[in-house]
Amino acid sequence: MANILKSDRLKEDTHHFCQREDGVKERIKHNEKQLHDDDHGGWTDLHELCQGRRRTTDDTMDCEFFAKYVDAHQDEAREQDDEGQLPMDYLLRRDPPVNAVETLLEAYPEAVYFDEGVHGDYPVHVAVRHGASPEVVKLLIEKNPGQLKWRSRRALHKKGFTTLELAERLPADNPNKEGIVELLKEYFK
Repeated sequence: MANILKSDRLKEDTHHFCQREDGVKERIKHNEKQLHDDDHGGWTDLHELCQGRRRTTDDTMDCEFFAKYVDAHQDEAREQDDEGQLPMDYLLRRDPPVNAVETLLEAYPEAVYFDEGVHGDYPVHVAVRHGASPEVVKLLIEKNPGQLKWRSRRALHKKGFTTLELAERLPADNPNKEGIVELLKEYFK
């Protein structure tokens, strides 16, 4: 039963992403822009594309469209929403393909140093907490190794968690957990 529910959730997430992507494509077609719309928490179209994206087995994200959009609207990669979150923060919560993260980093390389959002975590903390692929975690570490020395500020207690502790807390059924833990153990040797 859990697999059926997980499968239904994946279809629902894919449906919502396709709706968001279609909405952004439609606005582009009509030369409209949603930049900092009050009804959307200060989101840009890029925030919307990143939030709505969830990897599926058939990888429904239109990576070509995403790359073209980011290339044409690089300024949106550095825009914060009303909670101080960058589009990168939303993308990393969705198990993104590494090339999507690279695309955003090309547009705004400083995003790996950004910890000013409402939660105060570096991108590597967000990626690990949400079970992004080991390739994405490695890319973020390579771009800013200093992230590893900081504890996550988003915790139930004041101490916070290291990236390794966050990885070890991932659900057992997360397909990326083992790879992330192994990668981080190498860095914490």
